[in-house]
Amino acid sequence: MTDTKRDDFPVFIVLMLSGGFVGAFSYIYKGQVFANAQTANCLMLGISAARGDWHRVLLLAVPIVTYLIGCGIASVLHERLDRNAGGRWERLLLLFETAMVVVLGFIPPEANFVYSYLIIGLISSLQYETFRKSRGLAMSTLFCTAHIREAGSNLFAGLFGGDSARLRTAFFHFLMILTFIVGAIVFVAISRYFAERTVWFDCIPLLTAYFLLVARDKTA
Repeated sequence: MTDTKRDDFPVFIVLMLSGGFVGAFSYIYKGQVFANAQTANCLMLGISAARGDWHRVLLLAVPIVTYLIGCGIASVLHERLDRNAGGRWERLLLLFETAMVVVLGFIPPEANFVYSYLIIGLISSLQYETFRKSRGLAMSTLFCTAHIREAGSNLFAGLFGGDSARLRTAFFHFLMILTFIVGAIVFVAISRYFAERTVWFDCIPLLTAYFLLVARDKTA
């Protein structure tokens, strides 16, 4: 999303909630792997390699490689589908993500984690490559590191430089961080009753984002 004339921030908030939700799912139920963001996976892969745990190295390599491939696919398809499908790539992606989340819920607990890693890594990378900017600000809907950096730098610039615009920017990033944390909290709370099937509730924020985009495009 690169059109700063349209306010996409509500979409990013909803997707950040989804990011925390799915991140908690993959960590709690899929072998303590962060299948929607790869920094921790790269770190754990290095630790596992140093310890000679090659099975876990291979397991961790799956979401990393899938994520890499997904980013490449998204970069190619984004422009082509926007051109050939009337600019509906973002909406098509959210419908695809919703369908894949439904599939995730049907994967039995005893199944190899690789199947879940493939799905989460693919849809996460497609989302990350597609939803990158809102209100002229670089955004991520899958992890918090960049938001923490931007929140800190803009907060101090606003406080000590008297720049109210920087304070507003810091607020946006703090809101994204809080939303991600809330997503994880909500997942844990619901999972007490539905276990792995809790991932189906992720369809709610994804479809909410879809309809927000539909409403946005109707008024554009």
